Amino acid sequence: ADLEERFYETRAVEPTPALPDRWPLAFSPDGQSLLLTHRTPRPWSLVMANELGASTVVGNDGEVYSAMGNARHNGLTPFRFESATTTLPGQIVYVRDIDAGETDAIGFAPFQREDAEYAVTYEPSVAHFSKRRGDLAMDCDVFVPTDYPGDMRLVTLRNLGRRHLSLRVAPFFDMALDEGANESLGKLKSETVGATLLFENPRNDFQRGTA
Repeated sequence: ADLEERFYETRAVEPTPALPDRWPLAFSPDGQSLLLTHRTPRPWSLVMANELGASTVVGNDGEVYSAMGNARHNGLTPFRFESATTTLPGQIVYVRDIDAGETDAIGFAPFQREDAEYAVTYEPSVAHFSKRRGDLAMDCDVFVPTDYPGDMRLVTLRNLGRRHLSLRVAPFFDMALDEGANESLGKLKSETVGATLLFENPRNDFQRGTA
């Protein structure tokens, strides 16, 4: 009898009291782009992949997860979506203002700067992040090329003020080449070729991770 009562009950989504122009998301008039901010009721993610097996999941807070083939055992970095200030994302592009002594990041995570302006655009082939804090404007495009076994990031920094900015840019990747850091502990091989770092896990299909 208790089970029959549960089956009989129905649920419905109540309409939001906010007008559409106040929502933290909107589609472009042609429906090809989704405009977001970092503030959505739940994280919104864009999944991109190519026929070579490379895939990338991008969150609107700036979190990025890259994989090759089987994402469970062939992740480039750990899957840490909904990152908080106590948990770092698996991938970060740090930007440090040397004179001011402040460090920031392209996305909302992990610093969660309340005095910054954020905008995120999802398109079928690219995720675009735009952030402005003070005189510094940061843009980042994350995409998966059709003919390359991996993903790419194009970062653009602009000084919108009169003060000279001395910046240090440092990409961070918590290398896993597996489902998580614990699974890859003691299994990774690293090699330096010029200014490029190469990582390999012989036990899975992700032959080379580059940072």
